[in-house]
Amino acid sequence: MIKYNLKKRILTKKEIIRLLNFFNKINPKLIRNYGSNRYSLKKNQKQMRQAIMIFGSKMNKSSLKELSEINDILDKLKKIIIKLTKTFSTEIDNRIKNCKNPKFEIFGNIVKANKNYKLDPHTDHPSFLISAIIPITDLESSSTCFYEPINDSDLLFKKNFQPIKKFRLHKKFNLKEGDILSWLVDKNSWHGVMGKVRKDRLTINLHYKLHTDYIKNNFEYETIKYPLDKNSALVKSFLYLDE
Repeated sequence: MIKYNLKKRILTKKEIIRLLNFFNKINPKLIRNYGSNRYSLKKNQKQMRQAIMIFGSKMNKSSLKELSEINDILDKLKKIIIKLTKTFSTEIDNRIKNCKNPKFEIFGNIVKANKNYKLDPHTDHPSFLISAIIPITDLESSSTCFYEPINDSDLLFKKNFQPIKKFRLHKKFNLKEGDILSWLVDKNSWHGVMGKVRKDRLTINLHYKLHTDYIKNNFEYETIKYPLDKNSALVKSFLYLDE
């Protein structure tokens, strides 16, 4: 079963307004565009999702300069994530028990999902340990949901995003601006948005994960992309398989 933590109003209304204004005036060159349910934009597909990186080991100088005006909010978010590592410390220790000298990083984006965007059930990548979402706009019309597979099949790990028909609803969250919903990332962490987004949805998406350089140096790329390879130590920890 998915393990999660919900806290209300961790960001103030003033901080939410600053983040909204920041996103609306950001340099378009720093915005990455995606299609619905994909990490790349298909030909002739409407741009359904935009993201600005706010944390990560691959931040460029232009991004860091633009982010300087919200540094105080970013520092606050970092502290929140560090606290969450303590909340999920037992589970994280279990996840990384087969990783030698692991190195970690915080990865995050401000994400805008446009009207009619669709986000089917997915777990997040095995390199992630904790995921969290903080609404900048009201998400009542596009609820974040946790799901349970109807059949616990290995087919679910052949690709990340899965058809909703393979799942039953476990829990639905009507998050408000400034709330934070966090969860442990593992084979049970199926989540998504129920139905299509009915109005534009702006969120902060945060992840505590194994560092990108650590992954590159310790795992073969072919064993950690989809479909998941159960022989990878990283995937074994994600699936709770023993060596």
